[in-house]
Amino acid sequence: MAAAELVLYGDVRYTSPWVLSVWTALREKGLAFRMATLDLQTGENRRGDYAHATLTGKVPALRHGDHWIAESLAILEYLEEAFPDRLPLLPSEPFARARDRQILSWLRSDLFELRRCMPFEGIFLPLPPPPLTSQARAEANRLLAVVAHRLGGAPAARPTLADFDLAFTLRRLVHYGFALGGYEAVVAFAEAIWRRPAVQAWVSQPRPVAAS
Repeated sequence: MAAAELVLYGDVRYTSPWVLSVWTALREKGLAFRMATLDLQTGENRRGDYAHATLTGKVPALRHGDHWIAESLAILEYLEEAFPDRLPLLPSEPFARARDRQILSWLRSDLFELRRCMPFEGIFLPLPPPPLTSQARAEANRLLAVVAHRLGGAPAARPTLADFDLAFTLRRLVHYGFALGGYEAVVAFAEAIWRRPAVQAWVSQPRPVAAS
């Protein structure tokens, strides 16, 4: 199974943080994969065999040979388990591993107003954001507090899956000019991850602005 082709499916605009999460994991692990893009604005993900194969019709999805997995968290855990000989991106110690999974789940199930007011798409495309609400500010401050607590004065020597996803969420705050005074270590952590080659390979992808 390990020799089967890996194909990552994402939006043609390369603006999904969850696709970026899987893309980064694949590259950090040194796994060869092919990228296949779908135009979500025209509903390409809901036509043909894609919706049936993925069950949800969402991106990201990963095809490994004849096997399909959708939802970024499921894909990330699959990569950890299916390729044990590659660089691990989750801690080996049970509590630390569970804490990382907690953060990964939290980022996907919370911070909805922050995500609405600071859309990830706007980092790459000229999309004016909606006004920043008090709830979005509160969620941004909660995110900063979580990361500051996690860093404990210094980032880990090697980032884990949780570190990558936290940094991608923090990128919203950096891009949209949220007040970050007093969080210099958090900003440095986010910037260091954003500069990693695996991430910059995503940033440099060409992106169509208009629907195709």
